[in-house]
Amino acid sequence: MQRTLFAVLVSSFAGAAAAGAADADHGVYVRLDTGASFSRNAGQDVGADVGAAGIVAGGVGYRFNPFLRGDVTLSYRSGYRIDSTKIMEGLTYTSKGAVDGLAGLVNVYVEPIRFGVFRPYVGGGVGFARNRIGNVSVSVLGYNGTLDGNTSTSFAWQASAGVGIELTPNLTADIGYRYMDMGEGVTGSHVDFTEWTQDNWTSKGYLRAHELQLGLRYQF
Repeated sequence: MQRTLFAVLVSSFAGAAAAGAADADHGVYVRLDTGASFSRNAGQDVGADVGAAGIVAGGVGYRFNPFLRGDVTLSYRSGYRIDSTKIMEGLTYTSKGAVDGLAGLVNVYVEPIRFGVFRPYVGGGVGFARNRIGNVSVSVLGYNGTLDGNTSTSFAWQASAGVGIELTPNLTADIGYRYMDMGEGVTGSHVDFTEWTQDNWTSKGYLRAHELQLGLRYQF
């Protein structure tokens, strides 16, 4: 009797696990992510890069089959800093200011193989970015001024690779790398020095970054 009951319990558990695995092959999921963004090649106006920023992100997606899923994400990066020195026409200009960005993307991921609980993936996405440059402190010839900040909208895209680790049939940890291009950030055009003002001082740079991300995906 005990052996029969044990066999029934094992069979029921195996069936539930198989059903859960089958359900995990398609369905809606939500995701939360964090990480670090390391900017590169910001452009001549702002120097070689604008440093590093923290990432907070979230989104909702759908798994179409065991090999393909897609999601829509919204991510915020804060902590980039303009800290540049450049020489123009024999004059040395220094600039300091804060930069952050909000990006919305539509992403697609392919998971061609599976190793137990590990699901490696490659992916890409396109969308938009809202890049904000705060007021920038400017110095030249010993004069100190403030260049107006500005928020601009730009095309954004990403290419990524990583691995999902299935903690339960519904919960997956996501560890990944991403190359992120958030397009241009543009300052205002008005700079105010104590001794004079000027209205054609616009500077721009690019938000391009290597990123490391850690997240969780929950599939319903």
